[in-house]
Amino acid sequence: MGAFYLAGDIFGFENSGVHRFTAEAVTQSTLRLIKRHTLDAIAQTDVVVWRTLLSMNTANAARGEPNVLLGRKTALERVAAFEMDARLIAANVISLPMSRRDIADYLGLTIETVSRAVSQ
Repeated sequence: MGAFYLAGDIFGFENSGVHRFTAEAVTQSTLRLIKRHTLDAIAQTDVVVWRTLLSMNTANAARGEPNVLLGRKTALERVAAFEMDARLIAANVISLPMSRRDIADYLGLTIETVSRAVSQ
């Protein structure tokens, strides 16, 4: 599992015509497909679109960077580093749209370990 995406997130940018990954929705979702050449054409003439795409793509890359070091972290550190919280916090409540199994798979932990770490 590479990443979790939320409403408004952009994903699936590839440098070639072949997609190396698949996507699976864990909640009811609606996706919009935008052809790369169409997006490129719009970005060529609209600097706001270009900057927005750059910003979103950079944020997606930065979100994935901490996962490189997951193997060197304890279970508690892995759960603490889980980056969904910053995007889902509202009124001091974290709403996670994915199951503990999904989180465990993502972090390379068991469901029980994730549950204990979240409780801590």
